[in-house]
Amino acid sequence: MSVAFTLDVRSHAIPAMAGLASGAVRGEVRELPYRGWAVTRISLDWQFRLLLAPDDPRSEAAEIIVEAEFEYVASDGSAHRLSPGPPQENLAPALGMHAQTVASCTASADGHLAVSFEDGSQLHVSPTLKYDAWEICGPVGMLCGAGGGKPWPD
Repeated sequence: MSVAFTLDVRSHAIPAMAGLASGAVRGEVRELPYRGWAVTRISLDWQFRLLLAPDDPRSEAAEIIVEAEFEYVASDGSAHRLSPGPPQENLAPALGMHAQTVASCTASADGHLAVSFEDGSQLHVSPTLKYDAWEICGPVGMLCGAGGGKPWPD
């Protein structure tokens, strides 16, 4: 599968997988309430997982689960197109998200997820045609199912 993406580290441009209409976000964009939460754990298997913890230890944590190709833009602006699953050593650049603090986390009506961190790094996940691209479990959960579309209930 070929990959096309747009990148502008200043404006949260969202990458797009080939076969989808475009890299532009269409429709509603929702800000999730994870600003100020820290990435306290990264887990790797066939998925790439980020555990987000709020400042208040009595509050429920959230987990971002990525099952599709994603883009990680490091704080120096270097972009890395990565895929969860073996070989995990290819995911080394994305380990830079560990201990970072979320500056913003948005989901769009066409199924894109964008997470920006206070150090300037970013995570972008686009929907896929065949399987779930990403899911967020926690106080505000969402699922981007196969083919994209609204990751929140109507």
